[in-house]
Amino acid sequence: MKKKLYLGAPVVERERNRKLPAGRALALVAALVLGQLLSACSAQGRSRTVVLEPRESAQAPFEVVGVLQPETEKEGVPLHYVGLLGESLVAVSGLEKKQRIVLVGKSGYLRPYTEEMEILPESVVCRGEHVLFEAKNGEDRVDIFLLNTQDESVRKIGSYLKDDLLAPIGWGDGDVSFLVQGISGLVLNRYCVRENTLERIEQVDALRGKFAQERQNATIKSVFFVGEKIVFELEIGAESQIVLVDLQDTANTGINVVQGSSAVSAGGKIYYLAEGGTLTSWDTSTGEKKEFRQSVSQFAVSSDGSRIAVVEKSESAYMLYVLEVQTGQALYVDIYQKLGEIYLSEDGSNLLVHSLQVEQTTQTAGYGGVYALYELGYEN
Repeated sequence: MKKKLYLGAPVVERERNRKLPAGRALALVAALVLGQLLSACSAQGRSRTVVLEPRESAQAPFEVVGVLQPETEKEGVPLHYVGLLGESLVAVSGLEKKQRIVLVGKSGYLRPYTEEMEILPESVVCRGEHVLFEAKNGEDRVDIFLLNTQDESVRKIGSYLKDDLLAPIGWGDGDVSFLVQGISGLVLNRYCVRENTLERIEQVDALRGKFAQERQNATIKSVFFVGEKIVFELEIGAESQIVLVDLQDTANTGINVVQGSSAVSAGGKIYYLAEGGTLTSWDTSTGEKKEFRQSVSQFAVSSDGSRIAVVEKSESAYMLYVLEVQTGQALYVDIYQKLGEIYLSEDGSNLLVHSLQVEQTTQTAGYGGVYALYELGYEN
């Protein structure tokens, strides 16, 4: 059963602040390690898997053309960067219940876009001109908001008991999704940004009933749409599986499964980590899979699917690269002792990296440390 609701008018807030100084440049050492970057990934032997081989070349066709170091506070108020939107950085400004979503220009210009609330930084998703995020509403509830930076509107698109939200809000190639425990079972809410409508898909339990027995009781780590298909990432004991369900064909032929974790989508494809940390793409239309690199511990994909930032962990450091999807070329970017989040802009032209102090934990990783914004371009 599906129900479609039209949501109410937005709340708008505007403010202005002064400029911040530009960051300092960081040194690059790409030439020292480039010979190691262009090694091909080995095939896994699957009939529909293609190993993406890079072209033989002395170096990648693009390079780091500039590096900025964004400030981590403004007039004593901390900034926690959570993504990129066009040429601006998206940050959560403030602490505890006095936080706002702000946009920070490369020159340091800061502009608040929301009223003060208790924002959950880990929930923020940036796409196009929009910022999707969650905020606490008292001790027991969580509100879901959508910020439009073009008309400066903030819409509340959902409000739920925090224990009823069963997975992080998702925004893949399709509509926004959030999975909720309803009175009669699981409900998948599907919000269309363009039409400002909310659809309730109430046959989630019926869909799960078509899964294999071990998947029916699995923990759902994430859910998102890719067109008219739903992607579930499931945790079954120590294993992770990615299940693709075609809403147009919910028979067994419309359900496909791969072993993998950390699933995201871009350009009509699912990207995930297979066995051994092998970064793999899965075309949801053709079923074709491509392997990019092995031993990947973390990655981020540009929304247009053109570039992927990957982190490979060695014994004592984290190596950061950017791959061009079409050619398979790899660009060495930098080396870090400890890394937090990484973000790519929509077209892959900017890479935001949060490096941590060794003593920082996951609970304190959002604040402190150092941010670097790498500008990526083609050689002259």
